[in-house]
Amino acid sequence: MKKLRSFLMLPTIVAPMVFVSVSAPAQDAEKLRLIGKLIEKAQLNEQTAYGVILGAKRAVADGKESPVYFQCISALDAKLFTPVFISLFSEDISVTALKEGVQLFDTSPGKKFIAYSFRGIESQAGFPPSKPAVEITADDAKVVNAFIASPLGQKMTVSSPALKAEISKILRPIIAKCMAESAAAKSTAAGKR
Repeated sequence: MKKLRSFLMLPTIVAPMVFVSVSAPAQDAEKLRLIGKLIEKAQLNEQTAYGVILGAKRAVADGKESPVYFQCISALDAKLFTPVFISLFSEDISVTALKEGVQLFDTSPGKKFIAYSFRGIESQAGFPPSKPAVEITADDAKVVNAFIASPLGQKMTVSSPALKAEISKILRPIIAKCMAESAAAKSTAAGKR
C-alpha cells in the first residue's frame, strides 16, 4: 500500500476568469457551481467539522474540557465552512482545474482519498480508525499525489495558512461559546457539591 500525504481537505473559490466566448458573470456562476460540487464531492465541510468535533472529543478524553463542551461543539453546522471554501477557490483556480477536481472525487482514487483523509483526521486526533483501511494502489497514489501537488490540491490541504486562518475565524466564537457553556456547567456542578 502506497502512503499518501495525509491532510484535511479544505477548499476556496477562484477569482473570475474571463474567456472570449464566456461572459464574466457566466464564468462566475460556473465557478460557483463547480466549487459547490467540489465541496460536496470531496466532503470538505464534513471533513472539517469532523476534525473539529474529534478535537473536542479529544479535549474531553484528556480531561481538558467537559462533556458539555463536546456536546456544544458536536452541534456545529458543517455548512458554516462553505464560504471559506468559496472564498479560497475563487482566487487563482481555473474552471478547468475545478472541473478536474470534481471529476477526481467521482473516481475510485478520489473516493479512496476521501476515506484516507477521514482516517487521517481520526489519527491526528489520537483516535483509532473507525473504518477499515482502504487499499491504495500505486496507480491510486500517483493520481492522488498529482492532485495534491496541483494548485487546487495545495489550497485544499490543512497546511494552507490561508485556509487555517479562515477556519479559525469561524471557529473562535463557537469555541468561546462552548467553553463558556462548559465552564457554566462545571460551576453549577461544583455548587451542587
